[in-house]
Amino acid sequence: LEKKCINCGTATKIRTSGVHISDNGCIGVFSDDDDFECSDCGCKEAGEDIHDSSEDGDDDDDNASEIMSELEKAVGHETPDLDAQDSEASGSKPSNAKRNIIGSIRSNKKKQRLSKQEEFQKCMDEFTKSQKESDEKILEEMKNQVKVDAELRKQELKAYADSMALLANAISSRQQPTVQQPLSNQFYFEDENSTKTYYKL
Repeated sequence: LEKKCINCGTATKIRTSGVHISDNGCIGVFSDDDDFECSDCGCKEAGEDIHDSSEDGDDDDDNASEIMSELEKAVGHETPDLDAQDSEASGSKPSNAKRNIIGSIRSNKKKQRLSKQEEFQKCMDEFTKSQKESDEKILEEMKNQVKVDAELRKQELKAYADSMALLANAISSRQQPTVQQPLSNQFYFEDENSTKTYYKL
């Protein structure tokens, strides 16, 4: 929404009333009674006061009326209606239409407050749920990465042990060369110009 400044006429974008979540996860709550400040001239304009003091006073009057009715039932007689006596004395009748309008306005304001609270609670529940799912996903990925690293480390140690065993066998075979033993009950002779041994069958 856009709102124009009453001083310079500059249009400025404003947030609607309710709960807003930014891209970085910050939560902001805006209402109609927030003050408006112009970004150009710095002029401030008071917002609409939804939670006025008269509403709280009306709520207190309602509570007092309910208490009086309960007392009337307990005592067994009705208390005199002071408003009716005043109206009769002044010669005027109370306006039922006015009372109905005030009651409807009061109920609408209560519904607005409840709807904003429910919307805020819903946003908080969704944010908490998404945060929990993200933490669980990160924890699961960390566990899988630890398993993969452990398996790679095990394979590296096995390959290192095999290479060391092959190296040890090669060194031992060089230090102790194999000597061909003559066959029993057979004559053999050696060539003077060669190191090989020939057997006579």
